[in-house]
Amino acid sequence: MCLDIRLVHDQYVQAILSEDLREKSPHYVYWFKCKLLATLIAGSVFGYDWFEEVLASEDRPSYFQFDLRSENTYPRSTTRVIELGEMVWNLHKVAGFEERANEIRTDLRGVETKIGELMGGRFFRQLGIMFTFRPPKVRSKMTLTSIMCEPTASSAGAK
Repeated sequence: MCLDIRLVHDQYVQAILSEDLREKSPHYVYWFKCKLLATLIAGSVFGYDWFEEVLASEDRPSYFQFDLRSENTYPRSTTRVIELGEMVWNLHKVAGFEERANEIRTDLRGVETKIGELMGGRFFRQLGIMFTFRPPKVRSKMTLTSIMCEPTASSAGAK
C-alpha cells in the first residue's frame, strides 16, 4: 500500500479543524498534531485494519503499549507512534520499502523487529548512505547490512 500524501493531508486538515484546541496548552496542541499526523501516515501505509489492531487496541504490541495508570508510559507510546510515522514518511520512497511495510502489516508478532529494520534504514539515510531494503527471502547472513539494508553501488565507497 503506497503512501497517499493527498489523502493524509486532507484527513489531517479535517481532523485538526474538527478539534477544539483553543483551551489546550501549546505543548498539548503540538503533541496532538504530531501524533495525529503520524497516525494518519501509518494508517495510510499499513492499512486501517492494522492500525486498529496494533495501535488502537488494548492488546497492542509491547513497543506501543502504555499503561493508562502511569503518566510515564503514555508519552513513550506517543513518541513511538510519531517515530513510526516519521520513518514511514522519510523512507517510503526507498526501494524495497513496500516489502518491508508489507512485513510489518502481516507479521503482528514481529512488529518490533520490523520497526527496528526501519530504524536501521533511517540511520543509513541520516548518514547519507544510499541503500535499498533487501527482499525478505534474500537474507542469509545475520549482519546489520544483510538484515536491514543493502547499500547501493554509489554508496559502497562512502565512509
